[in-house]
Amino acid sequence: MVKITNTGHFPASFRVDGYVLYNTGFSVCLECVKHLPSCESKTFEVCFDPQSANVPLGKVDVLLPIKVRGGPTFQVRLRAMVAEPSLCVSRDRLEFSAVQCGQCQEETIQLHNTFQVPCKWSISMTDPVQEVDKHLPGSEHQKLLEEMKSVPCGFEVLPSAGSLAPGQQCHVQVRFSPTEEKCYRGELQIQICQSSQRLQVPVLGRGLEPRLESIPPLQTPKNDNSPNSLLLPPCAPGEKLTDEAQGRGIKMKVDVVNPPGKVVKLGNVCIGQTVKKMVTVANKSAAPLTFKLRVTSTVPELQEAGVLCLKPSKDLKLKGRGDTCKVEVTFSPKRRMQPFSGEVLLECRGLVRSLCVVRGSCQGSLVSLDQNQLSFGAVVQQSYTCRRVVMRNAGDTRVRFMWDTDSFKPDFSISPTKGYISPGMDVPLVVTFRPSKLSQAVQYEGLRCFIQGSEALRLTLAGSCVEAPGPKETLTFICNVRERQSQTILLSNPSSEAWTLQPIIEGKYWKGPELIHLEARQKEKVYQVTYRPLTMSSENKKHQGSIFFPLPDGTGLRYHLEGTAEAPRCSGAISRQVPCRKCHTELIPVSNWLHRPQRFLVVIDMLKPENLESSSVLQGCSYMDVPSSAKKDYQLTFLSYKEGVFRAKVTFLNETTGEYLFHMVTFKVVASGPMGTVQMSTAVWQRVSSSVKVDNPLPVPVTFDINCKVPDVSVPQHFTVPAQSKADLVLEYQPLQTGESSGQLVLQSSDLGSLFYTLQLKATWSRPEKPVYFRTRLGSRQTITTKIRHFAQQKTEYLVQTDCADFQTAKSISAAPASAGGSDLSVEVTFEPCHLGEAKATLQLNSALGGQNVFRKATAFQYAVKHPGFTVRAPEVLRAKSSTTITVSFAGGPAPVTSRLVVSCPGGSWIYHLRGLPSPRK
Repeated sequence: MVKITNTGHFPASFRVDGYVLYNTGFSVCLECVKHLPSCESKTFEVCFDPQSANVPLGKVDVLLPIKVRGGPTFQVRLRAMVAEPSLCVSRDRLEFSAVQCGQCQEETIQLHNTFQVPCKWSISMTDPVQEVDKHLPGSEHQKLLEEMKSVPCGFEVLPSAGSLAPGQQCHVQVRFSPTEEKCYRGELQIQICQSSQRLQVPVLGRGLEPRLESIPPLQTPKNDNSPNSLLLPPCAPGEKLTDEAQGRGIKMKVDVVNPPGKVVKLGNVCIGQTVKKMVTVANKSAAPLTFKLRVTSTVPELQEAGVLCLKPSKDLKLKGRGDTCKVEVTFSPKRRMQPFSGEVLLECRGLVRSLCVVRGSCQGSLVSLDQNQLSFGAVVQQSYTCRRVVMRNAGDTRVRFMWDTDSFKPDFSISPTKGYISPGMDVPLVVTFRPSKLSQAVQYEGLRCFIQGSEALRLTLAGSCVEAPGPKETLTFICNVRERQSQTILLSNPSSEAWTLQPIIEGKYWKGPELIHLEARQKEKVYQVTYRPLTMSSENKKHQGSIFFPLPDGTGLRYHLEGTAEAPRCSGAISRQVPCRKCHTELIPVSNWLHRPQRFLVVIDMLKPENLESSSVLQGCSYMDVPSSAKKDYQLTFLSYKEGVFRAKVTFLNETTGEYLFHMVTFKVVASGPMGTVQMSTAVWQRVSSSVKVDNPLPVPVTFDINCKVPDVSVPQHFTVPAQSKADLVLEYQPLQTGESSGQLVLQSSDLGSLFYTLQLKATWSRPEKPVYFRTRLGSRQTITTKIRHFAQQKTEYLVQTDCADFQTAKSISAAPASAGGSDLSVEVTFEPCHLGEAKATLQLNSALGGQNVFRKATAFQYAVKHPGFTVRAPEVLRAKSSTTITVSFAGGPAPVTSRLVVSCPGGSWIYHLRGLPSPRK
């Protein structure tokens, strides 16, 4: 039977060209089919009759074309083997020994079917042709012919007919039973159905009649040849001589004592199991007896060697009057057998008689396939189709089966490959045809399935592989290398069964799900294919691939894949804020996208500034090794001595493949924190010095511009440090007022940027000047001029105060700017006592800019200046009886500027006149 299925989406018409089968022995009953609906099938029968076409012996191979209207032509290969059944006979001649009339003797011949086709046979016994004289009268001629027909042949054949499967054997018993003393001749004519072969086996035998013997033997005359004459001893005249022959015939009586009933029950035995039964045989005759035992049965399985045996197998000798012996019956079946019955025969001097009956059975498996050949038809290359075959167990036991899976490769597979099958159970097997290469005929013969305790089953598979159709569509992918892009494909299942498809993807940069399941009649199921290139493509050489969906009906869908992999994107942008003169190590993650180690050449390209000056360092190792499919950090070291923005591109290049990845790195260098803290403490108007160590790591001398806005600190305007060395910068601190203050010392260089130090300053009260002694009378006054050294670098107005009314001074004294070492200031003090005794007072001079808080509690002050060129810096709140410094700065300008500073509080206000001069030109 051949089934044709329309796997397309539209009705199809096709025609079978049967004329090519003329004189081949094949014939089909299908010519033209019109408008076969989608997913429908048409079945037709292929017959083979070699006799009608006089096909010679041998192989027959024919291609049957099936033409689809508007489509391709499929070729169905028809194969057959024409063979003549034949049998092999184990003996070409049978000769029986002399057998006494009334007794019988048996001989066995074996028939063996060595061909691959079943064979039916029959056996008949014929006598040799005897010619009758034609010249005899008619009545005598007819009488002689009737006598020849009425004479029995003396031979009997059991069984006389049967059937043998391929490779099977059977035993045929020929029994000789003569009826008269003569020589018997005959021929076994073995006829084979549907074969011209005729087998003949000559059969010979001789029959003997019973004879008498005299004891003692009678004597015959020496010269008398008459068979009826006796030689008597001499006697006197009138004496009577007699010779008496005496004898007694004894009936042979051999019987089975055990088991009772003369039935040996072997039971239901499994294949490979051995059962032994003991039979006790007794000779109940009066005379001794010598005989032989054998088993006979028409069951072919029992005729195999070693299945049913008797021990001992040689002649047995028993004395008369109840002598017994043990006979062992051994049953060791090799295959399943239905309940059987056999006879144990006793042979004694040509006499054969039944002694007992042997009964038993063998339970086993009877496993078969519902079909031994499967045809898959034409299948598209890389596609597949499935067929079902059913395994049945009609036996009695649960057995294990296992297919020889290696013999199915590479084009076929079967599932399940092994398992157990219980009695009465059906196991469906799925055979898949997935051809590996184009071929008009793919045929696997005799694939074996091993059955526990039975012969292997065999299965023949056939099909053909045709070229796959062209691509249905081209899918185009464009993305950056090592990135992903996905597209979808819509699939439909027009059949009435669910499909599980396993796409075949060619092209190492495309991936998709390994399996996709489509329900029956499902439409537009989405399948997603992803493109992830690991190498860049060129304009003239794009990545190529394909995806093929093999359909269970033997067809398939193919899509062409084309991918363009552009240059990689930035793997990461790193931005850091780094202080000056501090070494920074940046860890850049580098991923290896391959399944093997890679070595990268590290290339650092400066983007801003284009040329890196000697005051900045950006460096790392020249090469980097990354293990397969791993990530490793690359250490990039950066150091800059001055502020700025630095941008670089760090590329990791595989010199062998040309593939690379890169990172963008940006460092914003800001001023570093204080290089250090300089602490200085001294009394007012006392000078103290300190130093800071300045480092120059560059190979050239560096000159710093020094800026310090603390008025009490003196530093040089410029300071030079030799190349790659350190130098000490000396600072001098001479406070004019008591208190704690802070400030910054800034060193500026075009090569090393800015350096600044924190200044922490503390001015304490100076020790009192030498006391001035007054001595005068009550009512008089005494004036003494005392000198005080001042260090103000500008013209200063000092307020003079005493804490005793007996001492009087000018309210203020104007002092010119002091020299570098200080200037003496004269103050006249008048002592005019108002009572007798000692009077003590303290003379204090405060500068107008420094001021002194005369209030007894903390007071808030406000500072206001009209001109924007002046800047005022002073605390907003002063503690009781404390003083502070008001710092006034002038930004400079092209012309002199005047303004007023107003210091106000809840208790009053002070006005200071300001004047700013332009900066001198360098």
